[in-house]
Amino acid sequence: MSQNTSISKNLIRQEFLKKRNELSTEHLKESSFQVCKKLAQSYDTARVTTFAGYAAFRNEINLAAFISVCVHEKVFFLPKFQIALGRYVFMQIQNMETDLTIGKYGIKEPLPHLLSLSIEEAQETIDVWLVPGAVFDTTGNRIGMGGGFYDRFLMNNSGLKIGIAHDFQVVDNKLPVANHDIKMDMLVTDQRILDFRNT
Repeated sequence: MSQNTSISKNLIRQEFLKKRNELSTEHLKESSFQVCKKLAQSYDTARVTTFAGYAAFRNEINLAAFISVCVHEKVFFLPKFQIALGRYVFMQIQNMETDLTIGKYGIKEPLPHLLSLSIEEAQETIDVWLVPGAVFDTTGNRIGMGGGFYDRFLMNNSGLKIGIAHDFQVVDNKLPVANHDIKMDMLVTDQRILDFRNT
């Protein structure tokens, strides 16, 4: 990735994270409700069994309602940072209230005794990835938090990659991306669903 691309991504990331951090509680609650409703009504999520999600942080779309309903008939994995290994894994949860604790950076993550998947196992196992981000464009490109965490897990993965965002986090202009950045197959916001698989 060129230095100019990296600088551009950082500036865009900072701009949209600032906007997201300024959201009201009411806006966040309504946006999260609308996204969860769209996911619950989607054929693409209804027909599969194994998901990777996330625990919302700093005004990300909160998927707790969707996950809490689905865990009774679907298999859900959430990320956890393994301090000893210095890397993330995905761990299976069955209850959003009792299976999570505060982890690295203050983000909720699964308890350490739960079933975990390595990068390779996750790539083979997970059918649908629900992916947060700082900003997306209307062709499926994504700028995340800058650590490349999701890009490493999504590389060489055939699962459906669904970006999750507030609608203001979607831009029409193509985002600056690097070769290792993974595009989304779909994008779900509080106002619309974009499908990039046939474009």
